[in-house]
Amino acid sequence: MDDQRQPIGRETEFQRLVTILDQSSHNPAGVVAVVGTAGIGKSTLLRDVAAAATERGFVTGWGFASELEGAPPLWSWYEAITDVDPDQSVISWIDDAQSLEPQERIELFRAIADWLATQAATAPTVLILEDLHAADDTTVDLLAYISRRPMPKGLVLLTSTRDATAGDDRIRGPQLVLSGLSIAEAQALARSLQVDLDESRAAALVHRTNGNPFFIQRLLEQGADRTQLPSDVNALLREQLDELDHDQRTSATALAVLGTSAPTHLVRRLLNRAFDSAAGRTEAPSVFRRADGTIEFRHALLREVIYTDLPAEERSRPVSYTHLRAHETA
Repeated sequence: MDDQRQPIGRETEFQRLVTILDQSSHNPAGVVAVVGTAGIGKSTLLRDVAAAATERGFVTGWGFASELEGAPPLWSWYEAITDVDPDQSVISWIDDAQSLEPQERIELFRAIADWLATQAATAPTVLILEDLHAADDTTVDLLAYISRRPMPKGLVLLTSTRDATAGDDRIRGPQLVLSGLSIAEAQALARSLQVDLDESRAAALVHRTNGNPFFIQRLLEQGADRTQLPSDVNALLREQLDELDHDQRTSATALAVLGTSAPTHLVRRLLNRAFDSAAGRTEAPSVFRRADGTIEFRHALLREVIYTDLPAEERSRPVSYTHLRAHETA
């Protein structure tokens, strides 16, 4: 594949996934998870890998977890399998998955595993299951079941998820965790959009977005110096904030008033148990990260959204922070 078609800032991950494709005929890798926050570039990377797979003669099937209430179990499997072979008889089993007894459910898993082996023996095959964090339990159970069996030669299973713990560690296989773009990579992205972005402005943009490629692209398209966020960026950020529970939202609001970061012990004194509950759990979705005795938003855009929503009286809370800081240094 031409290097110019690789996603910017994802060259290492792209090459690793292409190596997994190339080695699948004699050393299958298992279920491979691409992990990262919304907008970090999981789908872009997987599309480029799928193109590389097609060039290598792989048959490719895509499935997407449905977040709609009442969506049938195994929906992403259904989409991926029908993408490869809509006439396959195993599909009728999937149609009935919701009403299966436990033994029948195991038989369904075995039937799908057998279909995967037969399909891979016919032609090298890639199945890509997107948004595992939103998948139903049966989809995760099936992935765990397949990952613990010998992976058929010629088969590659790729997943994307926002959460490295999706599947409760039952799904065996490598994980590729995507991080934000560097300043140089942000400049490369700007050049691809025919935008002139000097190093200073690129550094500010990376700080504001934590290097999130989607956010960087949309801000560049709008005009990076504008303060108002594009509507799709705003909606995605609010979606992340909607995942927070009460204690996390309380902590996020307090931190937004204080700034993008603050000393951890001062925020704890302001919020007491709410902070310990919100920042101390690794299994819950979080907009925070800790480093060197401070707690901060993962990127400044989250703070912007929260702070913009606050009424004027809520924005007066820095007085409490100033008082605490004075008390600590007295």
